[in-house]
Amino acid sequence: SFHFSPSLESNTNGSLQNDSLYLLAKILNFGSENVRNTILFDLGFSQKFEFWVCHVRICLHLKTMKTSIEFQEMNESMKKFLEIETTEKHLLLYQHQLVETGKIRNANQEPFTALRERVQTIKTSVPSPWSQ
Repeated sequence: SFHFSPSLESNTNGSLQNDSLYLLAKILNFGSENVRNTILFDLGFSQKFEFWVCHVRICLHLKTMKTSIEFQEMNESMKKFLEIETTEKHLLLYQHQLVETGKIRNANQEPFTALRERVQTIKTSVPSPWSQ
């Protein structure tokens, strides 16, 4: 039979890590129900109560840690998603700018082409800069 003598000192600083019952509860949290019952059999009523309080606190702490880790991972995923979304918006904006620039260039090209064709048909003594 496993014998455990927990310290009955109360925690004044609120930290459970120094409490031997907390450590026992932490170890037993991962053990089977039979192991828990065997060890609890040797404890007094107040020690059992303190043990179960510690046990519940550990379960809540582990749940909080798990939730925190999941939230962190979700937060990282959201950051990556936002980066991708921002990059996509920048690329879309750049594409629109290219299209607009192309339209302006084409719009300016038509008058130049018409002017060039008209100049080539006019007979002058000054040679045209566009003639070969």
